[in-house]
Amino acid sequence: MPSSPPELVLFLTSEAIDDIQDILQFTLETWGEKQACHYKEKIDNTFRLIQNNPKIGRRKDNYFVGCYCFLVEKHIIFYRIKDKSIQIVRLLHSSRDFEGLF
Repeated sequence: MPSSPPELVLFLTSEAIDDIQDILQFTLETWGEKQACHYKEKIDNTFRLIQNNPKIGRRKDNYFVGCYCFLVEKHIIFYRIKDKSIQIVRLLHSSRDFEGLF
């Protein structure tokens, strides 16, 4: 029986962790705890989707070499595939100007 490919390890940069905390804090203050929990679950599910389908995002090397982007609600996850891992670089609102952030 063929073995399944090893799962890629997913990790977040400190900037991505800060982005998520800011997003969830804003969501909590604006729409309440239930919506903040719902959005956190959506982000976590999207991370798992990317982890299981790493090339699902759109390639955007103009931000940084190896950059992929994937939308979750109104935020864009910026990530790269490195060796046997996926590095979540940033999670930014889609209305932001991304040039110069990377």
